Amino acid sequence: MDIIKVKNLSVKYGKFKALKNISLEIKRGEIFGLIGPSGSGKSTFLNSLSGLINSFEGEIQILDESVLELSVATKKKLVFRVAFLVCMKILRYFKIL
Repeated sequence: MDIIKVKNLSVKYGKFKALKNISLEIKRGEIFGLIGPSGSGKSTFLNSLSGLINSFEGEIQILDESVLELSVATKKKLVFRVAFLVCMKILRYFKIL
């Protein structure tokens, strides 16, 4: 079973393409890491997964449900988890953790 399925995800900010045709599948039990240099689209990708960005091209499904159709309660949980990951990244950057 796919926990997360992304197909041809593209996100634009004006004329700038932050993500271009990203596709991946993460299955139950898999460990997934997202690495890349500053400005490579990691946060944009996570924000798209959590439903914070809803103007994108392509498909994003979590547990076989489109992120555009997730309930507000589910989106709140996802946003909290994304915020936690971003905070951990900042703390590690400044060597606090």
